[in-house]
Amino acid sequence: MKNKIVWRLTLNFMAVIILFELLSGGLFLPLFTDHSAKVFRDDLEKQAVAIACAVSDYIGDSALPTQDATTDSEMHFDEYLHIISQVLTGNIWIVDRNSKTITVDSGHIAYHELHAEALSLVDKVFDGQTVSSQEFSVFLSSPSITTGAPVYDANGNVVAAVLLHSHIQELADASRSGIFIMLGCFGGAMVMALVLSLLLSKKFVQPLQKMELTTNRLASGDYSTHTGVTQQDEIGSLATLIDVLADKLDIASKESAALEQMRRDYIANVSHELRTPVMVLRGSIEALRDKVVTEPDKVAEYHEEMLRECMHLQRMVNDLLELSRLQNLNYSIDKTPVDVVEALKDAVRGVRKLGETKNVTLISNIELSSCMILGDYGRLRQMFITILDNAIKFTLSGGQVNISADQQQERFVISIADTGSGISAEDLPRIFESFYVGSRDVHNDGTGLGLSIAKQIADRHGIEVLVESTPGVSSEFSFYIEETLSNT
Repeated sequence: MKNKIVWRLTLNFMAVIILFELLSGGLFLPLFTDHSAKVFRDDLEKQAVAIACAVSDYIGDSALPTQDATTDSEMHFDEYLHIISQVLTGNIWIVDRNSKTITVDSGHIAYHELHAEALSLVDKVFDGQTVSSQEFSVFLSSPSITTGAPVYDANGNVVAAVLLHSHIQELADASRSGIFIMLGCFGGAMVMALVLSLLLSKKFVQPLQKMELTTNRLASGDYSTHTGVTQQDEIGSLATLIDVLADKLDIASKESAALEQMRRDYIANVSHELRTPVMVLRGSIEALRDKVVTEPDKVAEYHEEMLRECMHLQRMVNDLLELSRLQNLNYSIDKTPVDVVEALKDAVRGVRKLGETKNVTLISNIELSSCMILGDYGRLRQMFITILDNAIKFTLSGGQVNISADQQQERFVISIADTGSGISAEDLPRIFESFYVGSRDVHNDGTGLGLSIAKQIADRHGIEVLVESTPGVSSEFSFYIEETLSNT
């Protein structure tokens, strides 16, 4: 993916961080400035009230010193104001309500010379209020605050107003410092956010990269690969599905290889099986054509041999067509309600003559009266005849074939057991393969397709076929039926 998602996630994360910083900065600056101004204003008001109380105690019942006064009292009052002004950072104005005398530090000014902000507060202060006014602009000029507090005489009347006026350049400097600190913090946060977002994005993308690598390997035919992702989230679920797909593709690939090998073996077996009768027919025809054989008895013998080979070829072709149809998943069998027990009995009747010919006794022990399933009666009869024919074929004269049908728990079981030569352990797993005749096949009149066809018929009807055999003693084919319509 060439880290496209990493950078996309990082940029989105950084955009969120920048938006958050802009919003937080936009909210922080005015709140910080207002809070700082309020703290400074409250402190200035406390100072104004304290000075007003001190002036009230100083004047008692007398009036404020006037501009023309030169008494010791005035001198002491001026010294008092001068000391206070040394402590404060702003200007002190004391306004006499009657004479409008303005006392400033250690001197006097006319009333009209009072600052505009102070003039706006005088009337409110003489009404007994402690008030403040503020002109504040961080970016255009130095902010200033004017605070007024009333001075009371002994009778509780307002006789003067104490005004404090201060230019609070420190507040503007503090705001600017706050801005720089905030910008520095934001810059550091951006760097940390960039590093963390890159690390987290790469960690997030790692399982996606593993899944991409896995899908590329799957596309190239390597079905043994896995993602190795075990997260408990949507990505983990997707990785699990890819692993499941890989397992299924691996199984399908192996099955496909097995089917391909089976197809090749099938073609090789068909070619091998067809070669012998074709060569016999060709040799017989060439001998007759070239007059190698002229005696009537020999000619008749050759004709008989040719007929047998033609019949063998016909059976083989018919069996091949039959097996091909049954193995084709698109080929459907017409199923109707049929009685499996009746099909079995019919098959036993059909091979009884063959058993008598070989002196093999067929013993029926069929306890079921019926077993109804959806199926093809003719196919089921053909399946039982194939197994019975093999049982008789491999049973020596004087032996017997036992046929039984009963119910075991929830399943119906049909068993065909012989007392023949048995099947070796190495042949047993392959007896249902096409053209596989095994080491016990002492007869050469079969096509090697009978058991394959019988197994396909059983599979098409949902019947499980199991084989047990003891070499030299017996063989038993068991048919297990579960899906029935009714039974008695």
